[in-house]
Parts: sequence; structure tokens; C-alpha cells
Amino acid sequence: MPKSRTHPIMPYPKQPVTCTPYDPRAPAVATTVADMITALLPTVTVEHFGSTAVPGCAGKGVIDLMILYHDRAVELVTDQLDRLGFQWVQRQAQLPDEWPKGMGAVSYAGSVFRLHIHVLPQAHPMVMTNRAFRDQLRGDPQLIAAYVACKQSLIALGTTEPTAYTQAKMPFISAIMGSD
Repeated sequence: MPKSRTHPIMPYPKQPVTCTPYDPRAPAVATTVADMITALLPTVTVEHFGSTAVPGCAGKGVIDLMILYHDRAVELVTDQLDRLGFQWVQRQAQLPDEWPKGMGAVSYAGSVFRLHIHVLPQAHPMVMTNRAFRDQLRGDPQLIAAYVACKQSLIALGTTEPTAYTQAKMPFISAIMGSD
């Protein structure tokens, strides 16, 4: 898939969910994309979360990024992300229940990496939840193994549509986070 001349972010290649081994290039990809974003939006913070942010954690292989803002209107942030080429799944800003979510892809080291972005105010409760779950996984190899087993089980049962898959993982995540 060739890189766009006008946007560094390429169209998102949609595909069914699979559980792929951890790719150690994921943090470098996340940093590269974060640098692109902060070059346009120097006041936002970009954080890598999700399975690709946890060494050894198999998953969809999608780089999940939180784009955290505090001093700008969300519309100004999303307008700048448009300039990079992100495609929007949801662009409503009816917080706290909904926030802009986008996707794209980037070429890195000869591979195409899929991206999911979540544009959130820095104080949004999901920021703490996402960080806490990532950090719990990073600190517990047994929890990583249980989470990967959960994902593999869902896929084995035929849950490969991305939205259904994400929703099906929520009971596991909620139980770990103590919010079930």
C-alpha cells in the first residue's frame, strides 16, 4: 500500500480480528506517530496503551493512542488530526460518554501498522482506566497470559467483528479493574 503524498497517515485496512504475537516494533511506531501529532499539536499529550503497549501481549496488532488535550477545543484538535489523514469512526464530542475516535495506518520498517486514536480531555475517567489496565498488564505476566487466553477464546468462538470483539472483552477488563 503506497504512502499518500499529502498525508502521512494512510487509509485503515479493515480486517477481521485475529490474535497476533506481540511486535516489538510497536513502541517505536507509537512514538513515530506521536511525534507527527505533537508536531502539529504541541500542547497535546499522546499516550500508547492497549496490547501493543505491553511487551509480550498478543492482540490485534493495532497501535492504540490516546490524544489528550486540555487547553484547546476538541474541534481544533480533530481538525489538525484531519491534516495528518486520520479517518473518523466517531467524531462526536458529547463527553463523557463519547469522544472522537479515529483510525489510520502508517508504514514503518517495511510493514503497515494499523492505528486507533482516542481524543480525550486529560481529565477524562477513561484516561486513568486505560493507563491502569496497561500498567497492570505490564506488571503481571500471568495477567497477560489470561488476557491473551480470553482474546483467543473469543476469536475461537467466532467473535471476529471488531466492535463485537471489543465489547466481548469488556467483562474481563471490568473484572480486572474492579468495575464489574
